[in-house]
Amino acid sequence: MKRFIHIIVILFVISILASCSPVKEVVTSKKNITIQPAQLSDENKNLLNAIGGDMVFVFDVDLNKQPIKRMNLFVEHYKSGVKVDNEGEFGAGITQEVKNKRIAFTIANPSVEQANQNLKRVYFTYSDENGYSRAEQYIESAKSPSSSSWGQQDQKMEVQKDQPVNLAFLIETAGDSLEVRADLLSLEEEELKEAIADYDHFYLFRAEFLTTDFDRQ
Repeated sequence: MKRFIHIIVILFVISILASCSPVKEVVTSKKNITIQPAQLSDENKNLLNAIGGDMVFVFDVDLNKQPIKRMNLFVEHYKSGVKVDNEGEFGAGITQEVKNKRIAFTIANPSVEQANQNLKRVYFTYSDENGYSRAEQYIESAKSPSSSSWGQQDQKMEVQKDQPVNLAFLIETAGDSLEVRADLLSLEEEELKEAIADYDHFYLFRAEFLTTDFDRQ
């Protein structure tokens, strides 16, 4: 039954990636890569909640003819502002001519066993008009957090090739109240560490678009 639910989550995320509104063409001065949050209907959001998806972050990508060969998605984990090993990552080759490129991070509600082990299940997904690829990872979770918060980039952005970009975050921490800076995803690493020092667990979801075929180091 658990396996069936996981398959349903995966298929639903794929359907979201296939049905999101495409990025509207805009004139950019530097012709950089652009990323824009995809719009999900209320029906899709409700269905995702019903089948066990805790949160999903979906983005449309336009390479603007940049010489990109590979895309990497990854999550960085901080404990009390101190960065620990990356919890998980996923890479996929990109064909320049293929259209409708979309990426997604999905955090699924953990099973009882996963919750007891303080784990969450995360899906990384890349989709284009030729199909999709995805990876499934577990990330360490806070034990019975009192407060949590999450957010994502909410507007279209220009992105530099070969440079990571912050797309979304998840916070889990103790305490009854939680203050989150509005510019959290725009902070450089040292500023970010200071801003999240009071959080027990902070997860930063990132992407990068590489001009080489090599895996992220």
